[in-house]
Amino acid sequence: MAEEGAGGRLAGKVLVAVTSGVSTGALGVHAVDPFLDDWQRTGLVVVTAVIATGTSSATAVGEYRRKQAESRREDADFFLRGARWAVHDLTGLDVRDLGVACYAVRRPRLAPWAAPRLRRIGRVRSTRRPAASGVRWRPGVGVVGVCVRDGRAVVRDVEADERPWLEATRRDWESVVPEHVKIGLSYDEFRRVRGKYHVVLAVPIIQEQGARSRVVGAVALDGPSGSYDALWTQDVRDVLTGATVNLRRFVL
Repeated sequence: MAEEGAGGRLAGKVLVAVTSGVSTGALGVHAVDPFLDDWQRTGLVVVTAVIATGTSSATAVGEYRRKQAESRREDADFFLRGARWAVHDLTGLDVRDLGVACYAVRRPRLAPWAAPRLRRIGRVRSTRRPAASGVRWRPGVGVVGVCVRDGRAVVRDVEADERPWLEATRRDWESVVPEHVKIGLSYDEFRRVRGKYHVVLAVPIIQEQGARSRVVGAVALDGPSGSYDALWTQDVRDVLTGATVNLRRFVL
């Protein structure tokens, strides 16, 4: 119902924009050289109206999309907060040490042939470790990217894996650092994220299509240092998988 109401308001704004555009065109031409013939006046009205209408309509559509995105993000965050508290209840881990986010597989609109990326749909940050990676996650990159690529739950003790390589050089990264430490990251990306994550668990969001299925996103949980055993349990995976049922509609 909210979307229908928003759609109705959008249609109203576009109609107002059209009316305003036509009026603007007519008023503008009224002030133009009175010696223009009827065809010239009509042409100027149309051109002026199209420009005014296009600008106003684009503004209305942009505002509508922004509000819709905000609404979806708030709804997604609601389910993410529920999952975070459920993990707290199961494990006893301080909820302030838990961060959870939802990602959707997306291709750039202006380049649909380009490699897909993971767009964050919602996020509830750990209040004690408000890490921002600065990395554009994509299938095969990072724990969440490996989860999407492989279509299965994945957990990594990122802190333990990267500890021996925190001061690795570019040459080390390209020649001797193990793949399970790299998790698809470039050396520059690793330098941006090192030390920011501890234990990360990700589960895929799967869309069933008859006898087939495809991965359309993932939910990732960031836990505190030493929480690997607490998080890598069937009960915790079930909580996150259950959350994907409600979050799936936000990523399609």
